[in-house]
Amino acid sequence: MMKRNRRYLHIAFPVALLVVIASVCRDLNVDSILRSTTGIFLGLTRSTIYIGLFSAWGFSVRQRIVSKNVRRLLTAEAGLLVLWMLIRTVKYYFVADLNVNRMLWYFYYIPMLFVPVLAVLVSASLGKSEQARAPRWALPLALFTAILVGMVLTNDLHQFVFTFPEGTAVFTDE
Repeated sequence: MMKRNRRYLHIAFPVALLVVIASVCRDLNVDSILRSTTGIFLGLTRSTIYIGLFSAWGFSVRQRIVSKNVRRLLTAEAGLLVLWMLIRTVKYYFVADLNVNRMLWYFYYIPMLFVPVLAVLVSASLGKSEQARAPRWALPLALFTAILVGMVLTNDLHQFVFTFPEGTAVFTDE
């Protein structure tokens, strides 16, 4: 028991320290320095920490979870969290073009909408046998989420999800 607690502390302490460092980077990175060299360094440090933690969690899930269905869903969830942070990092620290920023903002909604759906599917899969399929109510939930993602990604065609004020330079080269 004592050996197990020490192993837990050997993992929990560095993770907690990384989260504290990321929080400090966030607190130091105020709007006035966001685009300065220091602000970019702090933002990239924070993003790197979170991407690393989500990736490590995903690899840990692959090693520790026995159930194939739950392992696959949690790995997909970890991948979506990494994608979420990558899109956010690219949007805020690497891209200045407004049209590309808008498209990244749209892509941001893919993990934002699918992470909760996967979490619900994981909770529905826990304690089930390996041969158990997803519940019937999960298909409409996933389909509805896919429709929402499709609407967000095609928003420039119909503006049903997000509208832009008249006279803005959203769809021009200005």
